[in-house]
Amino acid sequence: SLLLLYVFSFVLHSTTTTSMFTFTHVAVIAAVCAVAAVAAPTQEVTTPVPVGDFYGTVNIYPYQKNSRGYTCVTGCSGPVSAPARMIFYTNSAVLNITTASNHGCGVGNQGYYFYNLEPHSGGAYPYYYVGYAQVEGSAISVCLYFNQVSGDLKILIDGQGSCPADNANAQCNSGWTPGTVTQTWSGVMRPSTVPTGNWFGNVRIVPYTSSSRGYTCTSCYPVSSQASVLWNGDSFIFSIQGASSASCTLHTQSYQVTQVVEYGPSYPNYYYGLMNINNYNTPICFYWDRYGNVILKIDGQGTCPSQSDPSQCVNSSQYPGTVIQTWTASLSISE
Repeated sequence: SLLLLYVFSFVLHSTTTTSMFTFTHVAVIAAVCAVAAVAAPTQEVTTPVPVGDFYGTVNIYPYQKNSRGYTCVTGCSGPVSAPARMIFYTNSAVLNITTASNHGCGVGNQGYYFYNLEPHSGGAYPYYYVGYAQVEGSAISVCLYFNQVSGDLKILIDGQGSCPADNANAQCNSGWTPGTVTQTWSGVMRPSTVPTGNWFGNVRIVPYTSSSRGYTCTSCYPVSSQASVLWNGDSFIFSIQGASSASCTLHTQSYQVTQVVEYGPSYPNYYYGLMNINNYNTPICFYWDRYGNVILKIDGQGTCPSQSDPSQCVNSSQYPGTVIQTWTASLSISE
C-alpha cells in the first residue's frame, strides 16, 4: 500500500509542557414533538460522513501538566492558530496538526485517528459524527462537528461525552473534576486541491552522473521517458520507466513524495512536499494543474519552478558537488 502510516501520539505540546487529550462520547439526544397527545416520529436530518481531503487551520488554547493534574496555560492572548489537514476516508479520518506558535503560546505536531465514524443518530443533528479514537491502547468514543459547506470544524473534550456547539469558539476551562480541563477546538477546513488518482504519461529529465566529488549534470538534451504518478492521500510515488536518447540514458527510478500541501492561496496549482532522495527527505515545490501539466524543481531548498521553466539540470554554484534539476511532465489521469 502506498498509504503513508502515521504514528499518533495524542500529545499536545505547549510552550512549556506536554499534555494528553482524552476524547469522549456524545450523549444521544432525541427530539420529541407532541401533537394532540400523540408523539410524532423524530425526523432524521443527518449528513453522510465526508470523504475527501481538507486543509485549513485549527484554533487551540493549550493546557499543561503539573503535579496536580492538568491546567489551562495562562498568558495566551488568544488561541494558537495551527495549520491542519484532515483526510476523510469511507468511515475514518486523520487529523494532522502542525507546529505553530502565536498569541504567546504554542502547540507541536500532533495527529489523531478517528474510525467507525457514522452520522449522529439522535435526530436533527446534521454535520455531527460519532465514532472512536485509539488512545493509550483503548478505544475512546468521540463526537465531532464538521460542516462541509462552511468548513467549520468543532471538537469538544470534556471527559463527559458532550458534543460541541456548532458555533463554539476555541477555549480552555477547568474540568468537571479537579486536575482536569475542558477544551474546545475550532477550525475551518476547505476542500483540498491536492491531486488524486493514478496518472500516466511522459516526463522529460536531463540526467546527471555521480563521481567521487559528488554529482554533475550531463551535457545531454532532456530524455523523455514513460512515467506514472500514484496518489494516496497527501503522498504519491513518482515512477520513471527509463529511456535512452542518443548516447544519454535515463535510468529506471522511483521516488516517494509525502506531506503534500497547497503552497498557498496566492500560488494556485503549486504544492509543497518532501521527496525521499537517498533516504533523505528533501523539500520540493512543484506545479500541477488539472490538465496534468507538471513542473517539479529539485534544488534541496524547496524553491518553486516557473510555469515556463524547461527541463534542465544545473550544477549548483552554492553547493559544489550537487545539481539542481527541473522535470517537466505531461500526464493524464486513469479512468
